[in-house]
Amino acid sequence: MEAAFERIKDYASPRRKRLLIVEDNHAELLGIKELLGHDDIDVVTATNGADALAILKAQPIDCMVLDLRSPDMSGLDVLGSVHGELNPAGSSGGRVHG
Repeated sequence: MEAAFERIKDYASPRRKRLLIVEDNHAELLGIKELLGHDDIDVVTATNGADALAILKAQPIDCMVLDLRSPDMSGLDVLGSVHGELNPAGSSGGRVHG
């Protein structure tokens, strides 16, 4: 019972959100950070698709802003990889972090 209450407490407590920004242009990256950054948001950045995928595998991310023309892979390829990781057997639904 105590474990259930602890899980409820963790779920209900306010927590910082994590935003991943994937952008290879430094000026645009800074602009997006300035526009979307907030006191309750931790901004994580990547400059290419491979780094973005590594970050997504290593830590929970609540939202992602993705450059569709990344130098190593298109943003659509990144999304396809994320979707494939979340739905490996064609199951419906899934998310990076809830």
